Amino acid sequence: MTDSLGTLLRNTWRVFCERKVPILVGSLLFGVIFYGVHLYAQTEVDSYVSGTFGDLERMEELAERIEDGDQEAFMEMMNTLGAVGQDGVPNPELLEEKAETMFKSMLPLFAVGFLGALIISIIASTYFLVVAMYRQDSVTAALKRTPKLILPMLGLTIWTVLRSFVWVPFVGIILVIIIGPRLVLSSIILVHEGKGVFESTRLSYERTKGHWGKIVGNLFVASLVAMLIACVCLFVAGLAGMASFALGGILVATTQNIATAYGTIFLVQLGQTVFAHPNNR
Repeated sequence: MTDSLGTLLRNTWRVFCERKVPILVGSLLFGVIFYGVHLYAQTEVDSYVSGTFGDLERMEELAERIEDGDQEAFMEMMNTLGAVGQDGVPNPELLEEKAETMFKSMLPLFAVGFLGALIISIIASTYFLVVAMYRQDSVTAALKRTPKLILPMLGLTIWTVLRSFVWVPFVGIILVIIIGPRLVLSSIILVHEGKGVFESTRLSYERTKGHWGKIVGNLFVASLVAMLIACVCLFVAGLAGMASFALGGILVATTQNIATAYGTIFLVQLGQTVFAHPNNR
């Protein structure tokens, strides 16, 4: 018989406490990296917007005057935005063209930002998976194991998403609900057994037969617990953010990583009990 939800939660918390040092250090490390990427992207976006529409603080000041009914502020804003035609009449189409041009020029930045965030997220998830599956009390030891798993984990992420969602155009969302949960344990097989991307996915689907309800129900509750932990940590991060915006941003990103670590440990505990009790009926 598989472990109960209560047992899984207790074991998860026990492992979390036992390996708190690599978890907290890793969460802070990746939190700083996440915040750095976010800050860089925000700076670039602000630069694009300022280059297109002018000084943002000036725009905010004009917007406040417009809200107070200042017509001169409206005309000044339209002139600044280049949305006034040769006849001196505001032309919204000019503003739309300008915004469209800016958006197209920013698409490469969005693409790079999304890819960068995805890669960092996969690296962080892989690190926490290593910490969860091996008795890694050393941050250095966990970091050494992580690099060789990054590309396989990236491939696994892409393949499981395709494997789950490829059916949507044909039969709708129902197969995603049925198939998706049975593939979530494939990362455990990849890391622990050293299987390839396709083999790990296939084995996860086979070994979770008859356990769909347990996987979905337990992961739902674990997600609520992780959200509760995150909310508490975010409250603390919010207090820190009052003193320093940068510190608050780093703590928010760190909190998200702590929640990811907790969820990863729970997933490993769930996978171990499911794999230990195959259901081949």
